[in-house]
Amino acid sequence: MYYDLSDIKVGKKTPLTLVHFEEFFRLLPNRADSERSWTIDFAARLQAALAEAQPFRERAAGFTALAKNLEDEFFALRKAKAPRDEIQLAQERWKNALRDAREADAKGTGIENAVYDLKAVNPHRVIEEDTRTPLEILQAIEERGKRRQPHCHGSRSCSPATILHCPPVNPPSIPKGLAAAEKGIGVALESFSE
Repeated sequence: MYYDLSDIKVGKKTPLTLVHFEEFFRLLPNRADSERSWTIDFAARLQAALAEAQPFRERAAGFTALAKNLEDEFFALRKAKAPRDEIQLAQERWKNALRDAREADAKGTGIENAVYDLKAVNPHRVIEEDTRTPLEILQAIEERGKRRQPHCHGSRSCSPATILHCPPVNPPSIPKGLAAAEKGIGVALESFSE
């Protein structure tokens, strides 16, 4: 049985308490499901995965048997000193059969191993996805910027919340030749002059 508490903010001053687990303890004796809890029938998942992986296992066994026969044929041709083209063709067929056997076996193993992936992902939680295109997102950002810009009028009196939406302000002009040493800073400010 899984119980989802991922939406609860836990911190030093807001720890988990028994209140957070009241529903869990109420559901636990019956292993009941709710919006926050769910159960997984591992045996049923394993049987379904084994049934799904079976055709791949059978293909892998067939390719392995074929590869063994092609290997024997390849070594027989080499021993008989057959023409080089014939030997290369036999070796290529043998390697292809081995590759196909490995691929089929890997697919079957992947299906079976997916059963053991027991991530705690709540199937009852509705995930809201942003389905806008990148162009629509850029247009929304631009619109938001147009709505917020009139409030700050490009001045330095913007609040910290709106400063990111203000247009850039040019730095004040500093006369050329004014050295930082005169100000006691130690770095020349000539690079800031216009």
